[in-house]
Amino acid sequence: IGLFGLLSSVFAADEFREFTSSDGKTITGRIMRYEPRSQKVTIERDNRKVFTIPVTALCDTDQEYIREWDSAQGFMSNSKFRVAITKRKSSADADSEIKRAKPPCYFDVKITNQTGQQIQFDTAYCIYMQNDESKKATVTKGSESGISLMPTGSHQLTTKTVKPYRYYKEQYESSYDSRGNLTTLTSYNKQSEDDVEGVCVRLTMTTSSGNKFSRDVWLPDSLSGKYQWE
Repeated sequence: IGLFGLLSSVFAADEFREFTSSDGKTITGRIMRYEPRSQKVTIERDNRKVFTIPVTALCDTDQEYIREWDSAQGFMSNSKFRVAITKRKSSADADSEIKRAKPPCYFDVKITNQTGQQIQFDTAYCIYMQNDESKKATVTKGSESGISLMPTGSHQLTTKTVKPYRYYKEQYESSYDSRGNLTTLTSYNKQSEDDVEGVCVRLTMTTSSGNKFSRDVWLPDSLSGKYQWE
């Protein structure tokens, strides 16, 4: 089933950072809104107080960061820079009686640029698989860097394939038939199995000044509360 992954970590820049005023004073906060026409920025402090000030009240480095934050909004928007994730399955390999293969799975990721401007970015992903008995998660990672998308362009990424298994324990039962001959029966009882829970795709855009703007897209979105980015 193809689904649009939901944004659960919207901005790397949405995290609190240190801002420095033009006279050297510092505060910890995050940008809530920027008005290019009025050249005013609204910042929420780490004490949750919100205030609006002229951009020129901040140091040159922060002024540049705010302008780049504003230009990155198209990249951060899932309606303008769309990420569609589809889970795929393929045929299972040959197996043994005690380790039986389930259908391998991978993810197709389609990224579509509808921002109206060229976007350069990197991608990375983590696929999470958990064993239902040990509760231990296995993480499969991959990445691709230096992707450039023209306006209205799209890019297709296929992740590595993950192979889940069912695990069985071999058991023997001995009995005697009516003639007194010993017979042994072999049975296999399932002990545990792997489950591919989902994937997180991280997109990162780095500006010319070195500021990074990242977003995480999870499928399903509920995984964002269960796992942290590896």
